[in-house]
Amino acid sequence: MGANPPKQPSQTNHKDKSANQAKIEFTNASTIPIAELAYSSEEPCDIIQQFVDFSSKYGLGYKLSNGAYGVHFNDSTKIALDPSLFHFDYIHRNAQGEDEVQAYTIKNYPESLNKKVILLQHFKSYLDGNAKFRPLDVLNPEETPRRVLKEHVFVKKWKRAKKAVLFRMSSKIIHVLFQDMSELVLFSGNGLVTFVTSKKQVKKQPLSSDLEAKDPSMYKRLQYAKDILIQMISKKPQKDLFSKTQDQGVASIGVIKDLQQQLTGRSKAGASIDAKRSLKTTLDCDSGGLATTRNMRSSNLVKPANVN
Repeated sequence: MGANPPKQPSQTNHKDKSANQAKIEFTNASTIPIAELAYSSEEPCDIIQQFVDFSSKYGLGYKLSNGAYGVHFNDSTKIALDPSLFHFDYIHRNAQGEDEVQAYTIKNYPESLNKKVILLQHFKSYLDGNAKFRPLDVLNPEETPRRVLKEHVFVKKWKRAKKAVLFRMSSKIIHVLFQDMSELVLFSGNGLVTFVTSKKQVKKQPLSSDLEAKDPSMYKRLQYAKDILIQMISKKPQKDLFSKTQDQGVASIGVIKDLQQQLTGRSKAGASIDAKRSLKTTLDCDSGGLATTRNMRSSNLVKPANVN
């Protein structure tokens, strides 16, 4: 009702970067078992499996490794669709600046959410690879499915930088995808990190001040992730749902302090790491428009010069 939905995936040349050809981008969670990416069996690891950046008009659509779908709209509101494909949560900021979660079903929700629910269905259809739009089924009352997840994980903040895309999940996991197809899954609540190299090797490490000596490649990516988080808190969020600039958000300052504390100090090589050297780093970030959206699985991506 009034919303021009994302057009369905095109079968034409993937190099076409027109505004109507948003590319679905896949993460390692789409090919590597989630148990291998989780730091331990006790650590929940619901992360991005695939996503599409349509922030030039509406926002970010994604599918999680637990089968749930979601949309992070340009006005910072969110919808999290349960794996039942019937129940969903709508998340928005209340007057106190806290996330307020309201539970609905595809058959029963306020008229004010109609446009966003329609967009949710278009994003899901797009991510599923349908050539034509397929809406969610509206079942008969006797066929109403039970809600699968008691509490939904959703993208709280996100940012596309020049060499990576960072997602900050509501579960306090930070998921970072680099152009060379390496990834970080940072469990910020307990200082643990899973690193997937560009050759699909999975490494798991606790954050420590000697990480630079132990694994320079992981260390550089963690520093880059910290720089993106710093940039996120330096920007004001967009309030217009259809603004062309994605939500920069306000990331947790505590996460940055944890990274700062655990990654700084003296390495085994004895080199002193300046705790302030990354704080003033300014990254050259993309605008988030579809003209700069990249297919991260494309074979012609060049490895970032400063991230080895």
